[in-house]
Amino acid sequence: MWTKGQEDALKAAKTGHNLCIFGKSGCGKSTIIKEINKTLTQSGRVCKIVCPSGVACKVYDELAATVHSFYGLQTAELPAPLVMQQSLQRNDVVNQIQSVDVLVWDEISMSSLRIFHIVDLLHQKVRNNSLPFGGIQVILGGDFCQLKPIQSLLDPGDPIYKSVLLGTVFPHRIVLEKIMRQSEFEGDFKKALDSLRMGVCDVDTEAYLCGLSRRCVDIGDNVPPPIHIFFKKLPVEVHNSYMLSCLSGEMLKYESIDTGRTGLLKNTVPKVLMLKRGCKVMLLFNISKSLTNGTLGTFIDADQTDSKNESLLIKFPNVGVVSIPRKTWYAYRKDGQVQASRTQFPLSLSYAITVHKAQSATLESAVVHCSQEFDAGQTYVALSRVRSEERLQVIGFQKRFLLKQPAHIKQIHSAQHGDPVSSFTCCRNKVLESTNCELDREEDPSLINDENSIQVDEDLLNHEELILKYFASNQGVKQNFNQILQHMTNAEED
Repeated sequence: MWTKGQEDALKAAKTGHNLCIFGKSGCGKSTIIKEINKTLTQSGRVCKIVCPSGVACKVYDELAATVHSFYGLQTAELPAPLVMQQSLQRNDVVNQIQSVDVLVWDEISMSSLRIFHIVDLLHQKVRNNSLPFGGIQVILGGDFCQLKPIQSLLDPGDPIYKSVLLGTVFPHRIVLEKIMRQSEFEGDFKKALDSLRMGVCDVDTEAYLCGLSRRCVDIGDNVPPPIHIFFKKLPVEVHNSYMLSCLSGEMLKYESIDTGRTGLLKNTVPKVLMLKRGCKVMLLFNISKSLTNGTLGTFIDADQTDSKNESLLIKFPNVGVVSIPRKTWYAYRKDGQVQASRTQFPLSLSYAITVHKAQSATLESAVVHCSQEFDAGQTYVALSRVRSEERLQVIGFQKRFLLKQPAHIKQIHSAQHGDPVSSFTCCRNKVLESTNCELDREEDPSLINDENSIQVDEDLLNHEELILKYFASNQGVKQNFNQILQHMTNAEED
């Protein structure tokens, strides 16, 4: 049974017009997108779903691919012309783009304006058509009150709503209102989430959220323990290393193989990966349609059939035991030349995750460690991952941590900015004099040294290795673990 908003979205998608499907967390956006994909495919159109992360793709089983994977962007850490050149040199990518009639792009809040424009230009070039996205139908799904894109050297992380394209070729918008994830009996929880979504909190909401600091209700032996969610990476590493140190068994150490200026590899994967047999891990690389960045599993052992000891056995739910080899990450100069590389197993511990990894997921239970938001909507996204307040523990909430959403967000989310025209000149066939598509941020001299590379202190030691040594030492005064995490989070904010 569809809600009225979902029925309207399906009806609009069938017309062939560009469309935005907006709505809060858990309002059924992915459910209706699946139905749209099914309906349009049955009508003979080639429909492709893309998402900014592997976790977001999981909602669609194997129907979706990450944006970077589908368009062959890799990490997109090269100048835009080189990123596009790499993509266009791959026949499989060109064939995929050429075949698509309808592009469905979910969780658009996490995709940047830069990537949005690169994808637009790729469609134009492959289809030899200067209309937006080469004239194909594009359906966007998401909520701009959720997490924003992550910045990088060439990408300032501007949200898609700043693009000229969104305002001119996506006038048809539908807002889903009814929340499906939480039941009608979760009235207080829903009210609190509505406030957090806009970055506001009254006295009653604050009291309610502070009352959720008790432990989650035990929901059975067959359900995994709650996943801890933090806003920053450092406390995630602390918690994961602590949980690893609590496991029995041999500690296994896997060091990366690095080349070049290793200080530039800080934002790839850790140099040292520490594991124990039976520990919980997360995949950090797209391996296949069913094994994407963000997939959770359990470390079994080194693959004994691999004579070079270059593969690890990981058990993934609904997939089975898979041998995972090392993968290589690169750091580039702005002219595209490789400055450094790191070859490491694409795994991390997964007892705790950042809120960016949590977006799109529905969790059985969660413990959210609140701290000062550096991106509006982080608290909202973290708390809205669960279906019920009894499966949620909220630690350290303070309303002063919240950031208010920009005033124009409500206007962007408002329904129907223009009437449909049968010729599609209202949207996909609109001729633009100039899209003003900015692709690469201008160089910031404070970020670049004489060799045109990021300034990084190469003597910085890996967080995870230091943390593990601390917890594995069995020395010192006994400490409260949650107080340590809160102290480290506050110190990181300062």
